[in-house]
Amino acid sequence: MNPWLASRSLARRMPLRVKLVLLMSTLVTVALVLTGIAASTAMRHYLMNRVDSQLKVAATQITQQAAHDGPNGPDFAPHPADADNSPTNSCGTQSTASTETAGQQQQHPLLPSQYFVQIGDATGAPTGQASNFLMHCNAAPAIPKLTTSQVDARGGAPFSVPARIGSGSWRVVMSVLPGGQQSVAVAVPLSDVDSTLRTLSLFEITIGAGVLLVLAGVGYLAVRRSLRALVDVEATAEAIAEGDLTRRVAETDPRTEVGRLSTALNKMLGQIESAFRSREGSEQQ
Repeated sequence: MNPWLASRSLARRMPLRVKLVLLMSTLVTVALVLTGIAASTAMRHYLMNRVDSQLKVAATQITQQAAHDGPNGPDFAPHPADADNSPTNSCGTQSTASTETAGQQQQHPLLPSQYFVQIGDATGAPTGQASNFLMHCNAAPAIPKLTTSQVDARGGAPFSVPARIGSGSWRVVMSVLPGGQQSVAVAVPLSDVDSTLRTLSLFEITIGAGVLLVLAGVGYLAVRRSLRALVDVEATAEAIAEGDLTRRVAETDPRTEVGRLSTALNKMLGQIESAFRSREGSEQQ
């Protein structure tokens, strides 16, 4: 059987109160979903703006620090030494002997609590990096290789990049250092933002499901009470079918649909009873 025809047949057999409750539940579900999407979008926009503001401030301070440090660049950023005697760290960039374990640097006061900094030359090739927390190289951000002119064209606009391996993501701001021969990329992980949004989504789903269940139960009781007059109409019709022509529907407020229906039915039943009595009198005569 065609599924569409089967669904229509099921809808015809479904009681009116169930249809009304399902319709109300569907509308509430749509409203909750739209509200949840709007709330999550607004929260993500707010959190990303905070991260972007933090990154822009850090990038500005690093640029100012680089101008103060002179041609050697920021004091926290390792620079490559002679290729024959400088070790290569696990992320593939050469660093001086004073550089600590890859991904582990002394925390710099200008930077966020978790950061990753990469210094690049004019062609975008990385020449040094630093971070203030122990981090495996594969968890580092996949910062694109951009020339200083490409970095300058971005105008310091933040953008997101994935981790080198895994599902994590980072927010990055790149700027050109004084002299125009180096660029710096400052990145912070978006794990806190993603965690907050996941928690918010979980709350929305849990609270939304509870609200939907409560409203469905209350709605069923309200619909059942509102349609009680129709049950009286059904009982009156059955009594009249069994021969009780004096039976009438209890009238309610005529300003409501059920009240107007009850009034109309009582008038119709009165006319039917009068016609039936007249017919009986004619037959007796």
